[in-house]
Amino acid sequence: MLSDRDNNYLPDVNFDEHLNEIKKILDLILEGKVTYRKYKEAKDSVKALFKDEFFDYWELSIGNDEIANMSPGKANLALLKLLIELSESNCPILIDQPEDNLDNRSIYTDLVQFIRKRKENRQIIIVTHNPNIVVGADSENVIIANQNGQDKNRENKSFRFEYVNGALENTYANKNENVESGVLFSMGIRENVTEILEGGREAFKKREEKYGF
Repeated sequence: MLSDRDNNYLPDVNFDEHLNEIKKILDLILEGKVTYRKYKEAKDSVKALFKDEFFDYWELSIGNDEIANMSPGKANLALLKLLIELSESNCPILIDQPEDNLDNRSIYTDLVQFIRKRKENRQIIIVTHNPNIVVGADSENVIIANQNGQDKNRENKSFRFEYVNGALENTYANKNENVESGVLFSMGIRENVTEILEGGREAFKKREEKYGF
């Protein structure tokens, strides 16, 4: 009931005046003293009169940044954190490319750390092309997909789409060098991640040399 609401939730609303106004309009409807414009019957006006028009208003900010002033990537990250933190469900979370519009520093310092924290009590399944998420978030199970004919020298064994999965600790190179095993099964999970997400071992080494590591 409106009269039972805790006034502390809406300090700017005078509930007594609001309730008296509703009673006044209801009496006019019941006495047939209302001229209808939108509604043809009195019952429709009564339903509209008692419709709950109250709503929650949220202001979301991180540090000194309000969500209206954030970049699209940071705003998406803020909303993602809000939705997950407010959820009381224990079911798995499926996220598609949360790294979009985020720079790599934000991905590692904000997104990855948040995933590492939340995965302790929720299973998180992420679709991503970013190695920082796969490696930095310490993924327990990496699923790699390959579509036949998309890239040169990356042919599948039998099917148009093939998958391989395992931990990052799974590593071997050219185990089946002389067998038509398909690109995914010719190397371990670590090598597949290096090839797909890092651009290959050579590209990784060149970046390492440029940075002077």
